[in-house]
Amino acid sequence: MSLDSGGLFMILPWEKKVNNLPFTVDESILQLIAHRFADAYPSMYQSNDCQTSRQHGVFHGTDLNNNRSGIMDKVYSEYHSLMISAHISCCRFPPPSQLPELWKKSLQPLMDTILKTKQGLYGKVVNASGNPIEGAVITFDQPPTTVNTSSTGEFYTIMIGGTHRIRISAEGYETQTQKVVIDSDTLSEKDIVLNRDVSVVDYHTPGSMKSFLTNITGQCKDLTRLHSLGKSAKNQDIWMLDLGSVSEDRKKSASHILLVAGIHGNEAVGPELLLQLAFDLCENYGKDYEITSILNESEVHIIASLNPDGVVKSKKGECKGTDGLTNGNNVDLDQNFPSKFVNSTSEVQPETEVLMKWMEDNQPSLVVILRGGSLVTTYPYHTHSKNAILGVSDLLSFRHLGSVYINSHPVMKDNKFGCDETGIDFGNGVIPASKIHSHNGSLLDYVYDFIHANALVVYTGCCNYPDSETLLTTWHQHRTSLIQIVKEGGRGITGLVQDGNSNAMKNATVTVEGSRHSYPVDTDGRFHIYLPPGHYTLIISCHGYKDSKKKLIIAEDKVDRKDVVIFLEKRAELGLSSFGIVFIIAVVVLVVVVVITILLCVQSRRSYKSKGFSRLNFDDEEDEDFAIASYHSKSKLLNGGEYRDYSTDEDEEHNLYEQQKSKH
Repeated sequence: MSLDSGGLFMILPWEKKVNNLPFTVDESILQLIAHRFADAYPSMYQSNDCQTSRQHGVFHGTDLNNNRSGIMDKVYSEYHSLMISAHISCCRFPPPSQLPELWKKSLQPLMDTILKTKQGLYGKVVNASGNPIEGAVITFDQPPTTVNTSSTGEFYTIMIGGTHRIRISAEGYETQTQKVVIDSDTLSEKDIVLNRDVSVVDYHTPGSMKSFLTNITGQCKDLTRLHSLGKSAKNQDIWMLDLGSVSEDRKKSASHILLVAGIHGNEAVGPELLLQLAFDLCENYGKDYEITSILNESEVHIIASLNPDGVVKSKKGECKGTDGLTNGNNVDLDQNFPSKFVNSTSEVQPETEVLMKWMEDNQPSLVVILRGGSLVTTYPYHTHSKNAILGVSDLLSFRHLGSVYINSHPVMKDNKFGCDETGIDFGNGVIPASKIHSHNGSLLDYVYDFIHANALVVYTGCCNYPDSETLLTTWHQHRTSLIQIVKEGGRGITGLVQDGNSNAMKNATVTVEGSRHSYPVDTDGRFHIYLPPGHYTLIISCHGYKDSKKKLIIAEDKVDRKDVVIFLEKRAELGLSSFGIVFIIAVVVLVVVVVITILLCVQSRRSYKSKGFSRLNFDDEEDEDFAIASYHSKSKLLNGGEYRDYSTDEDEEHNLYEQQKSKH
């Protein structure tokens, strides 16, 4: 901190704009310190003291120094230290008699500023033997900066108050995350122990894969469960590992995140990444804040190899070959799932069937599929059908999920996508799946159209089955991305739908405005929907009840999950008993019958007229006979009491007369 004259104001870097910005990434901390001094200085905000047009207060150097770089920029950029400048006197060279007063004004602000610089985090990073780790990198969330440990493993940084997450990494050690709470004007301390990283990653056969997973369950008995989903075409087990420490009261409302690899047996990298991820989650639960939070809030399900029969047929070193692509019945499993756009004629394979059943029973909110042969992320659809249209909010979800994975991958975050493909525009690395492979019956499309879950395919590398020496590097590249995508799956809304008596509405559905899907609730009325940051409107429906709308905001600065309880109100009813309702229905039916009868009679009456005459009424038969007998001419008949002819045809009139005369 420097004390200067020539005004009453504070200056922060930058003095010369960097990337066209007037401020640094440490803006929040610099503002915190500068205002601590300025707020305690009596005349810092009094703009008329110096009788100049220059405003008083807190500014960036770019506002005052005509965008010229100075000492503050050098200290910040070259020595990675914070620096501010306090101008405490209007006069650049005040007389000695004014110095005591300036000292008196400055003393308390200086003491307050020194105290504020104590607000932060001090720590030491060591290995499992207690030896300091030099050069470890500490990454902070707010502001997004990094510091390195000294030769003694120590570090210190000023921080803004609140709860923060820090990430600690060092070459040869597993990366770790921790939560720290920073109180105002208080120094917090945190010692961190890093474990040695995995030094060797090698391929597993279906048999050794089962042994690897069994060892994980032995190490983390209370955290894991290993079980077979069913058998493959050649009668091999398809293993699933469940990980989670969600409390019983939250288990049904937890998000379920499914990771699948090995849908093609010759894509050998994905299965090894998921095995290492399973080990990492087990090993660091209770040690790493981020991993602990994930498994306390979500259920993670890992299928490392969906196609064990294909693994047996595959060949190491084949980057583009097809040996092992299909299952034991020579069927491509990624073209064996039901499609909304074509009717499949192929028989559903056992691997496909057991996975579909599990997803229907457990309703995952996010499915991540690891593939090989490229380096990119894709979302639905694989099909090129003109009816394959995504909802607006669904598309936003897919693109956000892809960006989460890419931003943590050291290669993809530098916009390096794809391999030897030609004619493909990879854009920002999150593209429709049909740009890579266009076909029907994919797992990706099935998850979106039938399970109504978000799904993402991650292509992990250019070679399907590379040499094992490359696996460790590939694991290091994908580790953080895999953890971040699993963490992201916990974002969204978890809800409970009930009626006015707090009974579960098990037949309710939840729709997100802008999505093509409705999400069913479970038998307890619970649901979880993944939603990226943004503003949303939910529509909750159930037969016999009024629709309910609920607006919500999913925050961007953290993995935000909203917990809501939604009560549905019954639609208005007449309030009648069952007997009353039956009686009303019977009356309505009777009225309908009477009306129909009347209409038929009217129609019959009209039909007489259409034939040329209509009947007149007499009091009895004798009157009728007497009247007819007394008429001896057709004119008397026509003018008499029984029939009146409406016809203009003379022949018809004569015939009618003769017929009536013959009767008498």
